[in-house]
Amino acid sequence: MEWIQRKWNNYWQAYFHLVHSGTTGERILLCFSFAGLIGISAQLRLTLPFTPVPVTAQVYLVLLTGILLGKIAPVSLIIYLAGGIFGIPWFSGATSGFSLFTFGYLVGFVPASFLIGFFSEKSSQFRQVVPQICLMLAGIAIIYLCGTIWLCSFLGWGWKKSLLLGVLPFIPFDLIKAYLAGLTASILLPAERGYLGI
Repeated sequence: MEWIQRKWNNYWQAYFHLVHSGTTGERILLCFSFAGLIGISAQLRLTLPFTPVPVTAQVYLVLLTGILLGKIAPVSLIIYLAGGIFGIPWFSGATSGFSLFTFGYLVGFVPASFLIGFFSEKSSQFRQVVPQICLMLAGIAIIYLCGTIWLCSFLGWGWKKSLLLGVLPFIPFDLIKAYLAGLTASILLPAERGYLGI
């Protein structure tokens, strides 16, 4: 068991060393890889009959991207966003373009991933379960805000309707995602700052 734990730690030490000290090409490749994973997760969706916004696995992957790529996470989300705008069908439901009900949420992925990545690197206290979950919830709040603004402007919904149909139905799902992402972060992120090369 101790051997497995040591191998696990060594693997993640090597991974985080690559994230923070790898070549520019290696880090860009990581960003493209995570963009692809987010695109795959977007296809795992559950449609609700009363709202045009589906439940997807995207949010969990976006939160993990913040954890696993740190401050460069937004690069991965910008790649994902730009790819979808210019025709790659990897938005939810194998769609692309920006004339989507969910586009505001997609834009919110960028600052949310930066927030999570920045604070995960900044202090070791954010690598414990409870602070990580709080950080995930803050990231989700940013996604909600951007999504709500888009629904108000794109669909012409008022704030009340946007919150009722674009936020409230998703809170239970996203609380679970935040908990799972925070738990994952506490397992994967090393406790020592030097372990991340920062």
